[in-house]
Amino acid sequence: MSSMIGLAQEYWSKQLPFVLYRKPGSDKLCGLFQDSNEVYISKSLKETGFVFAPFNDQNISVIFPDSRCKSKLEILDFSELQQKKITQFKSELEDQIFFENLVSKSIKEIDRGRFTKVVVSRKFSVRLDSLSLFETFKQALASYHN
Repeated sequence: MSSMIGLAQEYWSKQLPFVLYRKPGSDKLCGLFQDSNEVYISKSLKETGFVFAPFNDQNISVIFPDSRCKSKLEILDFSELQQKKITQFKSELEDQIFFENLVSKSIKEIDRGRFTKVVVSRKFSVRLDSLSLFETFKQALASYHN
């Protein structure tokens, strides 16, 4: 396991702020780890640090000040982050086939002029009690290299 992800797990368990990110096309995982659980607000967006800013100026911008954080950089080993095979159960496979057939029928109806546009959707439930934040993050790193 990555030492940075291990550090993030430690911070998570202590409820301390941290951020992990990778820029597009990069093999470098970046992390900032704040030394306290205090929430810092950026007043002017001129401070240095990692900022969580809204798209409007109506809401606050949270900052991880550089002076309160240790930063880490780690080269990712993608062989360590091998994607896990997703097992589909029979009912999920049947649902997928049904949905794909529904999409095909919808396209045919559009071609016939019956609809100009249609939204075809399906419900997909995921059990969150078995979701691991850090395993999901590693899976995303392995799945999306860019």
